[in-house]
Amino acid sequence: MDEAEQLCDDIVIMDQGKIIAAGTPHKLLNKHFNEVFIYLPAEQVPLMLIEQNKWQTLAGRVEITSRNVEQTLVLLMNHKVSLAGLHVKSANLDDLFLHLTGHSLRE
Repeated sequence: MDEAEQLCDDIVIMDQGKIIAAGTPHKLLNKHFNEVFIYLPAEQVPLMLIEQNKWQTLAGRVEITSRNVEQTLVLLMNHKVSLAGLHVKSANLDDLFLHLTGHSLRE
């Protein structure tokens, strides 16, 4: 999927033999995602902050979906959360496939 995102001018996403989306990787990602994913080690983020913002805790890290990275970082810093281990990720074609089909490629 990473290679398709980098090398293809147009892509078609199919599920169970049916075309469910087509277009350039950039346009499809922009159409279906307007946020980024922010990850931090779970032990650095207070449980109250996780619950209050309805963030997910997965595999020892907190996953924050944000439309405004700067605003989210300010919120974290205001709560004195360490940003060590911070990882920011934009949606990719794997995320798009999961979003559109409800399952991963390997299922």
